[in-house]
Amino acid sequence: QLGADARHCRIHASLEGVALHGDGRALRGALVQVLLRAARLTNAQDVIEMRFGRLGGMVAIIIEDEGVGAPAGDLVAQAPARGTRGIGFGLGLARSLLQAHGGDLVFESASGVGTRAWLTLPESRLLSAA
Repeated sequence: QLGADARHCRIHASLEGVALHGDGRALRGALVQVLLRAARLTNAQDVIEMRFGRLGGMVAIIIEDEGVGAPAGDLVAQAPARGTRGIGFGLGLARSLLQAHGGDLVFESASGVGTRAWLTLPESRLLSAA
């Protein structure tokens, strides 16, 4: 889908040893949808970074890219709680899967700077972290 161009991904050491409790296929599917979006909106020389974080009783896989930023109306945070209006079907599904696990999918974006996606889950879903 991306042609001959490859993307450069950096996986931060904070993700090493992270284990989450949940439906592996669902969580992997949500992660893939966010990574596909990042890959589509970046150029070959741009970097996509993944790291682990904690915030207010939640844990997060944070994906940052140096792409063009989100097109207007593409931010999940601005989308209605139900349906996929304003976001791609894949991202709507990813958000639903995370919500079924007690989490959410939130985007922060700045045109020309890039996008940060937060795939959050309750801290109780964290089994281990290095």
